[in-house]
Amino acid sequence: MNEFRPNKILSASEAVAEQLRQRREERSLNLEDIARKINIKREYLEALENGEYNKLPAGVYGKNFLKEYAVYLGLNFRKLLKDLEADKGAGQAENNKKIFSQQIAKRYNFLVVPKIIRSFVIIIVVLALFIYLGLCLRKIISPPMLSIIEPLDNSVISNNFVVVFGKTEPEVQIKINGEPVALSPGEKESLFTERINLKTGLNTITITAKKKYGREVTLYRQVLVNE
Repeated sequence: MNEFRPNKILSASEAVAEQLRQRREERSLNLEDIARKINIKREYLEALENGEYNKLPAGVYGKNFLKEYAVYLGLNFRKLLKDLEADKGAGQAENNKKIFSQQIAKRYNFLVVPKIIRSFVIIIVVLALFIYLGLCLRKIISPPMLSIIEPLDNSVISNNFVVVFGKTEPEVQIKINGEPVALSPGEKESLFTERINLKTGLNTITITAKKKYGREVTLYRQVLVNE
């Protein structure tokens, strides 16, 4: 004697989920492959097949996911949606309608937020990289620091020579009146000193400093030699 097993009466929302699952299985399709082709997460497709509409993003997102999946499987989306809305008398279906009709997605339904955060972090990192490169480039091409300690400008002396003493940055080329001057080694600053012969009367001493790829900076010192 065969045992009698009554068929389970499905609600409209369960019936929609069952149609999606059966049609996919009839066509021997894989959820992972479908997710890649229609650009919808596998978790959302599983939620549609299980009737777990509360796991879908709220508002038009969940409805669009159902539409995309139904169209891909060759099902009538409008009929499926109509069946869901007709089932509003049941508590679960009322919840489904609420999810599909909600205009503002709740945070726990809007699972795209991690992508936004990831994109925001990438933008911040790229901006920080550009700022760093900009600072490095500015340091390379900017004119070097140059300070003349002696002689003071507009000095009056009686000797026919003067010692020029100053400081600049390391790896900078210093010239006094067009002649290269050696620098003393230093981590942050390099010193230089050079004896310059003068003529009687007003003398102008030109000191230039230039990095390899940077702009040149020039300072002048005027020294008056009395007879």
